[in-house]
Amino acid sequence: MKKCIAGASLLGALAGAAEDGTAFARFVAANQAVGDFDCSFTMTSTRSGEERVEHYSSDLGGELLEVDGREPTEKERRRYESLGPAPMPFDVEMFGPQDAAVVVHAQDESTTTFVREGRTEIPGSKDVIDGRSTLVVSRSTWRPIRLVIENTQSYSPAVGVKVDHLSQTSSWVYVPTVNASLTETLEMTMAGKVMVFKKISDQVHVTYSNLDCKLK
Repeated sequence: MKKCIAGASLLGALAGAAEDGTAFARFVAANQAVGDFDCSFTMTSTRSGEERVEHYSSDLGGELLEVDGREPTEKERRRYESLGPAPMPFDVEMFGPQDAAVVVHAQDESTTTFVREGRTEIPGSKDVIDGRSTLVVSRSTWRPIRLVIENTQSYSPAVGVKVDHLSQTSSWVYVPTVNASLTETLEMTMAGKVMVFKKISDQVHVTYSNLDCKLK
């Protein structure tokens, strides 16, 4: 009897692993890298209780047209150029290396949730953390709906700086004109210390709207 139970458990585990692999393969196939594109959009960011609204044009590589209802300064134009293109297109590598283990955490008729733990890069940053990535995808399109990245261990992004808590949550919208999922909202919270004693914290929320994108 014990052998039968053990055998059934093994078969169940293998069937679950195969289902996980099939679901993840569908997700990867639906989210291949896209070509270069430009977008016109509105970016609304909130930090420390202050809201900032910026309008960008798809012309001239994403020109900054307006900041809080006024013409931008040259310093603001240069700042945007240094940040690179926005909104960010979804890349499978944001969830973690494709050869790393992944499991289906939950599944219903409309969504599948993948979870992966281990070393991962923070999208939009050079930081690499020991963390957990949770990805919710649509079962009809296999496109991303929400991605949450959290650290599971403290880390030091710079000398004298220790980050105890980091959470980055992003939601995604599919844009058919460029065949890509682009960032719709991005929220980041962080807490830690500088030079052991001084506490630091930050919370940023960004929303992209009025998306009008085209391939170059």
